[in-house]
Amino acid sequence: MNMKRFKQTALLCCVFLLLLCPWAFASGTKTGIYDLQCAAGVTVAPQTAAGAAIAQTSLTVGENVYSFYENAERFDVSVSGAAAEYYVIMVLSDTDAPNADNIRYIDQASPVNGTVSFGVFPDKLMKGTTYYVYLSGSGEARTQIASFSCYDSGCVVSFDSNGGTGTMAAQTIDAGTAGTLNANIFTRAGYSFNGWNTKADGTGTAYGDGATVTLTADLTLYAQWKQANPLAVSSIAPSTTSAHVNDSVTWTVTATGGEAPYKYRYYVYKDGAEVTKSSYITASSYSYTPTETGSYTVKVFVKDSAGISKSKQSAAVKVMAQAQPLVVSSIAPDKTSAPVGQSVTWTASATGGEAPYKYRYYVYKDGALVTCENHRAANDSRSPPSPYR
Repeated sequence: MNMKRFKQTALLCCVFLLLLCPWAFASGTKTGIYDLQCAAGVTVAPQTAAGAAIAQTSLTVGENVYSFYENAERFDVSVSGAAAEYYVIMVLSDTDAPNADNIRYIDQASPVNGTVSFGVFPDKLMKGTTYYVYLSGSGEARTQIASFSCYDSGCVVSFDSNGGTGTMAAQTIDAGTAGTLNANIFTRAGYSFNGWNTKADGTGTAYGDGATVTLTADLTLYAQWKQANPLAVSSIAPSTTSAHVNDSVTWTVTATGGEAPYKYRYYVYKDGAEVTKSSYITASSYSYTPTETGSYTVKVFVKDSAGISKSKQSAAVKVMAQAQPLVVSSIAPDKTSAPVGQSVTWTASATGGEAPYKYRYYVYKDGALVTCENHRAANDSRSPPSPYR
């Protein structure tokens, strides 16, 4: 067997081995080729048919199909000088010597008009990996002539309403090529659209409506929303500004905006220290009965149905000790008898209740009312009997 026949037989055996060992190929889908880098002095051009060179520098699955290899992306290699009788072309996933793990393509071709063609199978490539093209003429050492990388040829952009209403179809943008995002058509009652984000909570990468993007992988975008009428807590008003121990006090909340219905959570403080709190409830008012004296305030957290929360603290309510009942123990005159025209003073004694006191006196003669005074601070009343007899 001559050397040429031996090399051809060895090459066919290698191809047969690769066909029998699919595990030797990396798996991938929707892969395209880009960034074809050539060695100095080497011309590599994509083609759509034998000898028909095209100008594009990136390829996608289904384009530039040539030869009997289905979906193979073909390239022409121009060889200079005295052309060898035939060439072996290999595409490897690394720069090591060819082996069952790194060979992605291998073929033997004779030059036609100084050009040798080779193909690359997208389904044998992995995105994000650099591949190396080697060419060796008959009886010559292999030479790296080019390298290329791979990407998903069609990057799918999915749109999530993220609490809004409506539907938006997924959009496909060619990888490695600038594309414009479709305009938002989602809506949400009480909200305005505020762009896109790669995370639903807005902590990812933000994109504007109709933004220009260059992608290398699929992308999911979540609509971001801004409340048109934000939630606000305008007041939390106590039913009184002062109370006694064991008197019930009620605080009433006024909230507007946001997305109804609301829920409320109340925190009660005495002299700045928390004494109790509620869970989230639907009531916009809260009653509490203090058991100790002090200064009481209530802080409320209002949460709307969208999960937005706002808070507000009330004015203080002064809570005092419970007063004893008001008792008028006596009203005593300074004399038991007096002549007409002489002044008589009555002095009142009162306890309990809540000082200071005010007094109002009624004067009777023989059981009939003859005069009275307005309330005043003095606890005594002077009234001359004259002209009453």
